[in-house]
Amino acid sequence: MNRLLHASFNRFPRLVESRYDEAFLYLARHCRRRSLVIMISNLIDEVNAAQVVDYLSTLVGHHLPLGVLLRDRQLFDAADQPLTDAGTIFRAGAASEIINWRHQVLTDLQHRGVLAMDVFPEQLATPLVNRYLDIKARHLL
Repeated sequence: MNRLLHASFNRFPRLVESRYDEAFLYLARHCRRRSLVIMISNLIDEVNAAQVVDYLSTLVGHHLPLGVLLRDRQLFDAADQPLTDAGTIFRAGAASEIINWRHQVLTDLQHRGVLAMDVFPEQLATPLVNRYLDIKARHLL
């Protein structure tokens, strides 16, 4: 735990694309024992989603992958707005299409044997701990 805290202490967000290939190569080289691998991401496009699905799917069998998709509050709020004018109708339609796409990504993950969650960032802690406790109770590791 100390190594994790020290490695992440002085880190700040940057607008760069994630390097999933490097992360999964590191995992393959350094983690030989079966482990719970949790990937937390906010998928914004099909290319990114395909990479996440492919990389997490390759872990099934050796590790136990859990993909956590972070919801965008503005997106879900736009889909729930009352439809009062053309602008809100178009925003709600676009938001609903993206939400349906996200649901399909989650379904694809689950069909490939990957555990999946879809949560708002501010509500992440409790469902993630509960999922971990469920995994331990079911002896999946």
